[in-house]
Amino acid sequence: MKKTRLFGLCMAAVMSLTAMPFTVSAADANVGDVLRVGNGQNQYKGNCDGYSYEIWLDNTGGSGSMTLGKGATFKAEWSASVGRGNYLARRGLSFGSNKKATDYEYIGMDYEASYQQTGSMQGNSRLCVYGWFQNQGAAGNPPLVEYYIIEDWIDWCPDAQGKIVTIDNAQYKIFKMHHDGPSINPGVNSFEQYFSVRQSKRKSGHITVSDHFKAWANEGWGIGNLYEVALNAEGYQSSGTANVTKLDVYTRKPDPTPGTDPGTDPDPQPTQDDVQFTAPSGSGSGISDDFEGSGTDWTSRGNSLKYGFTDALAHGGKKSLYVTGRTDYWNGFTASGSELKAGGSYSIEAYTAYKNDSASSKDFTLGVQYNNGGDTTYDNLVTESASSGKWAKLASDFTIPSGATDIQLYVQCGKENESNLVPFFLDDVKLTAKGSSSSDPDPDDPSVTPTPGPSGSSGHQNNDYTYDANGDGFKDKMGPYFRLGTCVNQWDIQKSDVQAFIKKNFNSITCENELKPSEICDQSKSSGDNIAINLSKAAPILKFCEDNGIGMRGHTFVWYSQTPEWIFKENFNDGGAYVSPDRMNKRLESMIKNTFAAIKQQYPKLKLYAYDVCNELFLNNGGGMRPAGSPQGGGSYWVKCYGDDSFVINAFKYARQYAPEGCKLYLNDYNEYIDAKRDDLYNMAKKIMAAGDYIDGIGMQSHLAANYPSASLYKQAVEKFISLGLDVQITELDITQHNDPTGQAQLYQDVFKIAMTNADKISSVTLWGWCDSASWRKNEDGGSPLPFDSNKNPKSFYGNIIDLTKTIKAPVPAAAETTTTTVTTTTTTTTTTTTTTTTTTAPETAKVSLLGDVDCNGIIDVSDVVLLARYASEDGTAVVSQVGKLNADANKNGKPDMDDGALILQHVAKIKLLG
Repeated sequence: MKKTRLFGLCMAAVMSLTAMPFTVSAADANVGDVLRVGNGQNQYKGNCDGYSYEIWLDNTGGSGSMTLGKGATFKAEWSASVGRGNYLARRGLSFGSNKKATDYEYIGMDYEASYQQTGSMQGNSRLCVYGWFQNQGAAGNPPLVEYYIIEDWIDWCPDAQGKIVTIDNAQYKIFKMHHDGPSINPGVNSFEQYFSVRQSKRKSGHITVSDHFKAWANEGWGIGNLYEVALNAEGYQSSGTANVTKLDVYTRKPDPTPGTDPGTDPDPQPTQDDVQFTAPSGSGSGISDDFEGSGTDWTSRGNSLKYGFTDALAHGGKKSLYVTGRTDYWNGFTASGSELKAGGSYSIEAYTAYKNDSASSKDFTLGVQYNNGGDTTYDNLVTESASSGKWAKLASDFTIPSGATDIQLYVQCGKENESNLVPFFLDDVKLTAKGSSSSDPDPDDPSVTPTPGPSGSSGHQNNDYTYDANGDGFKDKMGPYFRLGTCVNQWDIQKSDVQAFIKKNFNSITCENELKPSEICDQSKSSGDNIAINLSKAAPILKFCEDNGIGMRGHTFVWYSQTPEWIFKENFNDGGAYVSPDRMNKRLESMIKNTFAAIKQQYPKLKLYAYDVCNELFLNNGGGMRPAGSPQGGGSYWVKCYGDDSFVINAFKYARQYAPEGCKLYLNDYNEYIDAKRDDLYNMAKKIMAAGDYIDGIGMQSHLAANYPSASLYKQAVEKFISLGLDVQITELDITQHNDPTGQAQLYQDVFKIAMTNADKISSVTLWGWCDSASWRKNEDGGSPLPFDSNKNPKSFYGNIIDLTKTIKAPVPAAAETTTTTVTTTTTTTTTTTTTTTTTTAPETAKVSLLGDVDCNGIIDVSDVVLLARYASEDGTAVVSQVGKLNADANKNGKPDMDDGALILQHVAKIKLLG
């Protein structure tokens, strides 16, 4: 009874919090969030769960909401029954206006939705594919275009003189109109509207979107660069609701290969007579199952299930493993764990799918089960979603606890108490023990012998830096946690006041532009396939760092921008043809080799501790590599030359071979907190790691604004990158004010909280500029982007950052370990060295680290309240550390309970702050 009552109190408190009148901003958007427009707020847009979203309301009045579901699904509700009232909600893929819409070979959409008008039934509404063709920066001077592929409508649909075309075995009427109004460009614009209107209405099905683009182009209509493809629910002078239960937008054309099409039968029966399973070897080296005629001892998980091989759907080859007859969500597959050893570390990937067009998207889970101390543990390693006929990739790294027994792998589908239990497929399972490889070396790979690198997370960091333990500079306050850096240009570094300020506050420098390819590659002296390097522009900065013992972050080798096209051309001639990828490999190697050699020769005492090998590989908001093309349109000469991403691993191989000892290698990008971009970086890092010991860390540029991202979204990205076992560096931090100085101050504090809490895995934090006047964003989005104003004075929130050192403990060395901290100050005539020796021991008693932070992650949020509720209700699985218990005691009565939980909730809601 006690347990039920306390948990009920917690849930009542949480529900009262969520019922408070506040609006979720785009920065806070996650699955389940409700975005509301009206009362002066007319738009939200952003990304959530890998897809873009936008909700918009004309400022003539009315209201509306949008609830974000998993994947691209959403619900919409609107009340716009006023003169010229216009509402829309849409989700899909952003294409970034990088290339002409008709240059995309294939774009498809699968959807399922219901919608209706409510109230007086006045006005009209429609369900359609929606997007824009951007004219700015597009070739051929095309018009700005808003396009519609209308699938269903109520009461009225746009119409004009046009023609009938057949697409996807259905008739569409295509026509165009002219319109003046709001657009994706600032202000009110004149633009064209292209329409395809389906002649037989429907609310679900497949649309080959790219075929509509081609049909419009065939009429001679101008086609610009593709901005987005989204499914749109729109109402005009109406009220209504829409529920999009299935939505998938993709650019890969479905494979028509015989034997891989699941057809229309949702339940193909497996042939159990053909099943030939073998027991694992027991060597612990791993398994590799493609189910083309045999497999590793897989069996069904549950009673009365039928399973076996089938050719109804395959990820690779012609067959997969299939299970049917499921009566519970956990029914699926399991395999003996003789390849899994207690204490061992492994990588696993598998592919799962289902085929049932009447079912919405499904969640698949891959996990490991084992006994430990008499208890059975079910560890769900990874969960991914897929729609009908699509494969979900399940991939994870994991470690089996020492002492574990009866170890098994399992694959399941769905959620607890789910009623629609579909049969499903499993294919291409690969389990690899860490330290072994599931593939042989590629004999065609360039001959590169990398310098052996250290193993383990700590081996990916270079912590050889200095600070004054008794100093008052920014670097001295952050010294126990990580390097504190800035960027500077070749002119500012020669000013004495700038030098003094940097020496006081920073122990790391990044050249703002001076080490980028356009600044160091010397066209006049390059010949054959050898790129000559000239460091003259970077010289003042490199010399300053060398003379003053300040660490240098190199930035950057491979970048789509500020990279001259001539390095890819025959004879290094601007008008030459592109060289082959093999030739470009030689040039890439020479650029990296010659840069490191020049730095070593000219600045032998320089502490070159890190280098961004590849920078900004991916589309602005994620979703894949930048396309081949000009940087002015967001394209990449690298992709244009190679045709794929092979240059990325090559660059890291060359960098590892030629980098000086102690120089760590990073993959760097911006918008790294957006789900799609975050996953792009994560997956590329995994790909590089699989090729060998070539990468040391992820660089998070962190160009933020007061209103976006939220601290929780940023924290999720940090944790995702940390899970790789690599180092993380915050490489270009600035936060624009966005007319919200309070929000800016809080986000700065939150970012440093996250970094300091994870300081054993984050080795460096760099501000992109040393004061506001030196920032590239000083006039952007409210400006004021740095902790120091234009007169180099610290802002008020600087003190809040420093105060974090009072509550967040720095990484503790081994007990009674003695460390030496040195600060060196150099002038033109004298050098003074001060050494402070400090003995660090583990604390004898626990202390409050952050009041309200029950889970001790450096952030106070609702998850702290939920953990406290579970702990207070005697939930044996709720683990709260000693420090967490002290943090939980918000009313300071010596007993953490739900009275404290109520106070923490008030703090989260900003009703009454703790302390």
